[in-house]
Amino acid sequence: MKSIVFKLGMLVVSILLLVLLPLGYVVDQLFYTFYNNKTYEEMEQHVITLVDMRTQMDEETFIEKVEVAMEMVHEQVVYLDESREIVMNEQNTLDSLDIITEEDWLQLQQQNEIIKRQQEHVSYIASPIYNHNEFEGAIFMVTSTDDVDEIMDQVRTSLFVTGIGGLLLALGFTYIIVRKVSMPLLHMEKVTRDMAKGNLNVVLTPSSEDELGTLAHAINDLSRKLKTLEDTRKEFLANISHELRTPLTYMDGYVSLLKEKQSPEERQHTIKIIEEETARLRLIVNDLFDLSKLEEGKISLILEWIDVSEVMESVVEKVTYTAEQKKLALVIKEEPVPLLYADGNRMSQILFNLLDNAIHYTEKGSITVTMKHDDEQLYLFIADTGIGIAEEDVPYIFERFYRVEKSRSRAHGGTGLGLSIVKKLVELQGGTVHVESTYGEGTTFSIIFPLTNKEMEA
Repeated sequence: MKSIVFKLGMLVVSILLLVLLPLGYVVDQLFYTFYNNKTYEEMEQHVITLVDMRTQMDEETFIEKVEVAMEMVHEQVVYLDESREIVMNEQNTLDSLDIITEEDWLQLQQQNEIIKRQQEHVSYIASPIYNHNEFEGAIFMVTSTDDVDEIMDQVRTSLFVTGIGGLLLALGFTYIIVRKVSMPLLHMEKVTRDMAKGNLNVVLTPSSEDELGTLAHAINDLSRKLKTLEDTRKEFLANISHELRTPLTYMDGYVSLLKEKQSPEERQHTIKIIEEETARLRLIVNDLFDLSKLEEGKISLILEWIDVSEVMESVVEKVTYTAEQKKLALVIKEEPVPLLYADGNRMSQILFNLLDNAIHYTEKGSITVTMKHDDEQLYLFIADTGIGIAEEDVPYIFERFYRVEKSRSRAHGGTGLGLSIVKKLVELQGGTVHVESTYGEGTTFSIIFPLTNKEMEA
């Protein structure tokens, strides 16, 4: 596996090469063009001077003066007459056919312009000689490009050495910076691997407030969340084991009693207890099944326009007997409310769970159900005068198997799943559920469903 240091190093090298290679080529061409232009400017000045001299003196005098002048410069001078014959060839090293093409010669005859050309290892410049508008030949000045080539070789060597030095320097800085960046990443990798192995107590100390610091905070948040989930899972397994074991233990004990000799009254009492524990076990399994489908998003809703008042009346009718057995008053306060687009069966389940929960935790007093609405929302309130919930327990009552009574007393019944199911069913239908409670005085659950314009019109 290639490390991030190697990958970033290769990236920097690639970027530098993409920058340095075109830049080096451009600089090379600029230097080359500069020296060439400089050379041609000097040659052009000389050749113009020679043409002026030729038009002002006779041929023999001109040749003598040129021979003297050319001893002090490196250029070579070739003088051709109008028939392209060599009149003067300084240093006698060039042939007219070697330095000028037929096309260039015709151009010199027809146009009074200076021609600049470059061949292998030489550059030359040619100017026509016109005397009284008559073409009398041309003067060529030829110079070797070896000096320019030597200078350009030095420039290219300097550019190459500078480029290599800059590349190595950039690689050094890249290595230092990447190592500084990668060390926290490597530490984070180690921590996340420890988390994957089950060690969720690890904590990262952010070394900066940049993106790496943000990532460290995110990993810490993830660690805390995973630890919470793990603790919840363990607690869930412990709770479900306890909740399932308890009725099974009761049933096992009372089945053993049935094998013994009992009076008809005792036998009926034993069978009744077994039936109650069987119902309790069925209730736990059903609640677990509902909660599992809710958490997986597999529960299906049958949405339709429902009359919440009718649903409430049906639920109140179901729980009235239980309330009367405990001598609790059921008070219904309602006003005409609009139809709600929701699942009637699930709404009934929500209200039944809340009312049943209120009855179980209220020993005396009353349970009040209130329904009202405004232009945008429908409100349902279920208030009791029961034992209430301690302030520190309120944030957790919607968690699975959470019970206010720490002793796990079965006196109040329930599975510890009802409120979790209520919350998920309400939210699944677009509503919210809240709770307010004063310990020793009672609890109020409030459910709010939004009413859209379409719903209001209905």
